Amino acid sequence: MGVKAVKMLSQTVVALITLGMAIISFFANQAKFLTPSQYSVVSVLGLLIVVILFINIFLTFYWASRLRAWAFVSIATVLMFIPYIRSMVQISFTTPPPFNDKDICVATYNIHNFKGTGTLIENFRYVAFALAEKDPDIVCFQEFAEDKDFNRDSMAAFMRLPYFAVGQNGKNSLDIAIFSRYPIISSESQIYSGTHNGSMFCDIKVKNQIIRLFNCHLQTTNLNQSQRELQAIKHFSDPVTFANAVQNIYNTLQGNAQKRAKQAEAVNKLVIAAKEPIIVCGDLNDTPSSYTYNQVRANLNDGFQDAGRGFGATYRNILNLLRIDYIFHSKNNLTCVNYITEDFDYSDHKPVFAFYKFK
Repeated sequence: MGVKAVKMLSQTVVALITLGMAIISFFANQAKFLTPSQYSVVSVLGLLIVVILFINIFLTFYWASRLRAWAFVSIATVLMFIPYIRSMVQISFTTPPPFNDKDICVATYNIHNFKGTGTLIENFRYVAFALAEKDPDIVCFQEFAEDKDFNRDSMAAFMRLPYFAVGQNGKNSLDIAIFSRYPIISSESQIYSGTHNGSMFCDIKVKNQIIRLFNCHLQTTNLNQSQRELQAIKHFSDPVTFANAVQNIYNTLQGNAQKRAKQAEAVNKLVIAAKEPIIVCGDLNDTPSSYTYNQVRANLNDGFQDAGRGFGATYRNILNLLRIDYIFHSKNNLTCVNYITEDFDYSDHKPVFAFYKFK
């Protein structure tokens, strides 16, 4: 086969890949509208949207460098990702207001059971000092932990956030907690059967205004717990091992996406029913391209899109490419004036801070 024939064959293959990626990209961008129980393949594509986007960007440069019309197909495909890109990257040329220019500051942080190099009390104090720089009025923890030597009362006193509520999902290793400077009038836990995760909401009196604050920790992807399959997927030389690993990872992603979807729908119903100003925060374990994100956000605003800056990733693993921790708020009652994600090394997640003013 001559050089020209090889070149034509290779470009035909890349053209087919480009067309295939356009189709895959279309469905990946529809994942947030389609329930995983009915469209399981699409939900998994939504989880892989970062990888799909980078492949399309590569294809765009490939065709543009060769001055071929296929570049327009890749460009059109990349444009499908604009909503996702806007949910991940915010560019602002205005100076953010000072931290004290707010009515309320809310922080959310998956703290990974306060694991670290020291004892629980030592690790908690590191976290508390780091959070204190932004002076949050309410702190929501996921994967909260305490022990008999240093419990929630001691934590509240140390952070000078005297009011608190802890979730009742019965799984201390993945508990959730809310600490507040303002009185917590009532609280209610949502327990998700068959999982280690849960949600809760509190009615909090802030400056003569009652707000309903949700703290959510939805079903994990369990990829970190699937190390054997992740190692096996590297063995391309063993087709059976490779195929089994891929199938197991797919089943794990699919099953947990379906659990998250049901949990997100439950949160959605509570948000819609609430009459008070609403703030929803927590670790959703899903990306902005997902059905989970779309359900929990419901008719709320994403604080990052309102007042964030830069790249919004909140998960420190997987090349720091995923945004899975969020703070949302009701549109008619609250204005987000600042939204910050800090890269502390006390957990595999980053803490998120949202600063609000009442309208």
